[in-house]
Amino acid sequence: TDQTGLILSRYASKDKRIRIFLEETPGTASSRNRGLKESDTQVIAFIDADCVVPKDWLNTLVISYHEHKKSNPHLAGVGGRNIAPPTASRFIKAIEISLDSYIGSFSSVQGRQYNKPKYVDSLATLNVLYDKSILEEVGLFDETLASEAEDADLNYRLRSNNYDLLFIPESYVFHNMRSTPLNWFKNMFRYGKGRARLLKRNQNMWNVGYALPLLFALTMATIFISPF
Repeated sequence: TDQTGLILSRYASKDKRIRIFLEETPGTASSRNRGLKESDTQVIAFIDADCVVPKDWLNTLVISYHEHKKSNPHLAGVGGRNIAPPTASRFIKAIEISLDSYIGSFSSVQGRQYNKPKYVDSLATLNVLYDKSILEEVGLFDETLASEAEDADLNYRLRSNNYDLLFIPESYVFHNMRSTPLNWFKNMFRYGKGRARLLKRNQNMWNVGYALPLLFALTMATIFISPF
């Protein structure tokens, strides 16, 4: 409804490397799998609709992947940071600061701003590049998850099959995060629901850190009632 198809068609008419496909099955997982199946390259990169990239974004990911692959044949993918745009509101900047902590994101690269390359358990698919053949080997994205934790599930299966994922700080995207507290809460609730489904399916994913939000809420409640 925002003329995405028309805009893409204009680019495609000028550059034959651009191909457009309409995936009618709802959900991020289905769309990403369609892109994987239609691609004819060794590596494939993903980004989200609410992100803007620097001009060298794709080049940075490709070069970094091939450089690190030489020393680690088990490397399945590389990914980078997502940061607030320079024009972001004070609310978004506050969210960015809070995510750059263990309590805010369990030190996930979804929110942390690491300064050095780091092997991680999961990469955010808003800024990532994978080896296509390895994704095919582990089964692509699980389309039953639609748009809830489908990336976490894929990364878990990659790690379970002894593949490595590398965070590279030099790669970044500007992420237009949810701009209001209500929209942010709704999005976090959706993430939480998806993660709960994964934890129910894969009990090995359980981590003591998942109890932190509950402990935080109990602590705040205790502080509130302590004067009484």
